[in-house]
Amino acid sequence: ANGVGSVTVTDAGSQLTAAGGTFIGRNADGMVNVSNGGAFIVSNDPLGLGGLSVGSGRAGSVVASGEIDVTTGGTLIDQASLTVGAIGNIGRLNIDHGLVQVGTQAIIGLGGVNSTGTTAVATSGTLTIGTGGTFALTSAPQRVSSGVVIGTSNIDSNAVSTAVASVSGAGALLDTNGNGLSVGSRGTGSLTISGGGHVVAGTPDSSAIAGLGIARQGNGTVAVFGNGSQLTVAGA
Repeated sequence: ANGVGSVTVTDAGSQLTAAGGTFIGRNADGMVNVSNGGAFIVSNDPLGLGGLSVGSGRAGSVVASGEIDVTTGGTLIDQASLTVGAIGNIGRLNIDHGLVQVGTQAIIGLGGVNSTGTTAVATSGTLTIGTGGTFALTSAPQRVSSGVVIGTSNIDSNAVSTAVASVSGAGALLDTNGNGLSVGSRGTGSLTISGGGHVVAGTPDSSAIAGLGIARQGNGTVAVFGNGSQLTVAGA
């Protein structure tokens, strides 16, 4: 049987720092809670490699589940990339009155194939940004790929990944820092903005990368409703 591991980082001055590639929920279930002024920092290793994966790894006989909750003044800073739910596993990132910063690219729901490379496996990724929560990219706008991708895969199939992103409540914010936002690209993705939530995306060059892409070689939906809810895209 797969095991379960959990870490709690709470109260001002408390900090968990990981250098290099970091996995929460890989071949087992894992959870990290960051709250009350605590901080979780994922930095690069001496070779410049890093990144955070939540519910990720090569799919085998075990489906792993990873979850990170950032609440009540907690902070998560990832200097490189972020993946939430990948290759047959389940990932969840929940932000409520907390801050998450990602250095390069964030992928919610990355589908793929099993450990033998022969069969597509179901993948689930969820990003929930609630009242007072902020999710922000910090990298300069990119011309090669979207900064935030909701629902995609590393093979030519749109049936192996399902991603759901919700930005809901006063002060809830998803900010790509001028990078592109993709919903349902070789996967199934949905983005819901409600209750006064805001999403801000863009592109440095519309001829190279879209500020917002929906259902490009996949299935994607975006819904905006409720007073004060807003989607702002600079570029096409």
